[in-house]
Formats: sequence, C-alpha cells, structure tokens
Amino acid sequence: MSEKALPTGWAISDVSCLCEILDSRRVPLNAEDRKNRKGPYPYYGANGQVDSIDKFIFSGEHILLAEDGGNFDQPERGVAYLVDWKFWVNNHAHILKALGDISQKLLLYWFNAFDWMPFVGGTTRLKLTQGLLRSAKFPVPPLNEQRRIAAKIETLQTRSKNAKGALIEVETLLEQFRQSVLNAAFTGKLTAKWREEHPDAPPAFLYLY
Repeated sequence: MSEKALPTGWAISDVSCLCEILDSRRVPLNAEDRKNRKGPYPYYGANGQVDSIDKFIFSGEHILLAEDGGNFDQPERGVAYLVDWKFWVNNHAHILKALGDISQKLLLYWFNAFDWMPFVGGTTRLKLTQGLLRSAKFPVPPLNEQRRIAAKIETLQTRSKNAKGALIEVETLLEQFRQSVLNAAFTGKLTAKWREEHPDAPPAFLYLY
C-alpha cells in the first residue's frame, strides 16, 4: 500500500522503526543440553514452545516471529505469536518488542496477516533473514486507532473461534471471514467510521520516530 492510498493520519514504516529486534540475545541449546537443564521456564522456537528449561534470558511481553521453519507459505497457521513472563528463545525465531507507543498486539496481527513469501528464501525450509525482516513495510495508524483496531480484531477472532468450535463444517467460511477482517484493518476500513467522528486525532508520524 502506498502513502497516497492510506487513510488520513496514517503512515508507512519499516519493521526496524516499529519494534526493537533482540536477536543478538538469543542462545540456542541442543536437545541434550535441554535434557540436562529441565526447569519451569518455556523454551521457544519458530512456531511455539518446544521445551522447558532451568533459566531464562527474556522477561515480559514480546513477539516471536519465525526466522526459519515458519508457516510462511501457510498464512492461516500464523508465523508470529505473543509470549510473556520469563522465557528462553532459540535461533529459529526473531525476538521483537514494540517501540514507544506502538501497539504490540496490533503488530502481532499485522505480522500474521502479512504476505512474507516475497521476503523469505530457501526451498525445503523457508527462512526470513533479519535484513529482509527489517525491510518489510507496514501501514501505521494513529495510536487511538491502533488500540481500536486491535480490540476489534480480538473481539471478532474470539467470535470466530467460538463459531468454529460449534460449526466445524464452515471452517473455510470462517477463514475467509478472518482474512476479510484483517484486510479491513490493514486498509483502514475497519475504523473508517471512527475517523469520521474524530477528525482531529493526532497522525501516526507524531510518535513513530
């Protein structure tokens, strides 16, 4: 999406301006190491928790985005997830923390709705390098709109999960609904009415850099 196509007050920014990338603090451990260091702290990889360990490297809420081995060609499965508390991460996931006032939950939804295929390499095991991750660009709404979009998506996804549990046979329809919600969020349609009612809302660029 170009700057001209964005709703009023929105901006385009690359990942490096939206979040801190903490990959340099990762410490991978092999299976034998982990076997001898069992403990209460989650040990995460590209697609979720893979073990538990006796110590932690990170604490607090972070986004983990697959570096290699992620579901880049199967977006419905997601490539990023939110973690909290105290944990350890191997070198198969990028470790991200939103900067400033950027909504961490909104970034998570953005990452899982984004088409990463033009940014990954490899054949049998797709990989998203840190350099290409930094170059990816995303639309950024003003702060109040970020919060509204994140809350709206969370509500709709909860309804979708509830409906999916009751109506497994309409799974395809529900996936289409989820994609339409995320597309509306990306383009600003989801909060268009709110913008009309709040024409004086501060633009995104005021807190982006």
